[in-house]
Amino acid sequence: MPYIFQEANYDGLSWTDQQDDLGHLSVYFDLDFMVQNQRKERGEATSQEYEYYVNQSLKFIDMKKDER
Repeated sequence: MPYIFQEANYDGLSWTDQQDDLGHLSVYFDLDFMVQNQRKERGEATSQEYEYYVNQSLKFIDMKKDER
């Protein structure tokens, strides 16, 4: 999954904004969000829930960068 975040950044897609269109990667981000949030869809999440998801994703990305 971390490569999806990298691809979004490369393509200029803002995955950290709940309302932004994720284009060709939307299905992957929707799946990731649902897995991490008990099947709740991205659009159903409160802004606080989505912010938590983003923060946890960023922590994971940073952790993996530090392992290199």
